[in-house]
Amino acid sequence: IRDVAVTGVQTCALPICGDLGNDQSFDVIRPSAPVTDPDTDEVLGMASRKVGRVRLVARGTLTHRFVVSASEAEMQTGDRLVRIAEPLQSPASIRASAAPVGKLAGILHEGRWAGTNDLVVLNRGENHGISRGSIVWVARHVRIRADEPSQAFHSSEENSSIALLLVLGVAERMSVAMVMRSRDTITVGDLVLPP
Repeated sequence: IRDVAVTGVQTCALPICGDLGNDQSFDVIRPSAPVTDPDTDEVLGMASRKVGRVRLVARGTLTHRFVVSASEAEMQTGDRLVRIAEPLQSPASIRASAAPVGKLAGILHEGRWAGTNDLVVLNRGENHGISRGSIVWVARHVRIRADEPSQAFHSSEENSSIALLLVLGVAERMSVAMVMRSRDTITVGDLVLPP
């Protein structure tokens, strides 16, 4: 998400829980909705959106004072401060994933469908063999019979390789990927396959 410069300097005092450490700058994120595994309904994580960036100017015992250095939306009660992530290095190796079939678990924008350049969440992560730089395909989730398990997949020329994803970040049970190329929109529940 792109930072948008704020004209002028705004200051705010926010009650902060937890240790700020030695960091001086923080991203401000807004938690939105839980991301659930389409197969198990287990919560995998929380989708959040970046709303700005602040710089610490004064430490206090109960509150700290910050200067808003960039914002994309109005900061509100309940927004979280997180350490600024290290910039992504060039991928060490982009490779085909050997991971088992998974599914799209979330789309990181408001809406039901994702396309080229959108970010999506997969219900597979480090525990399943996915790593940063992995490449996976998305195929439409198709069941022929109503009693088939949710993992059932019927391959055909029509429903194979709807989109190509590049995995950007990985946790134990989930990962975030960018849609690099798509010939149709994709949605939660669509299958993730090794190329």
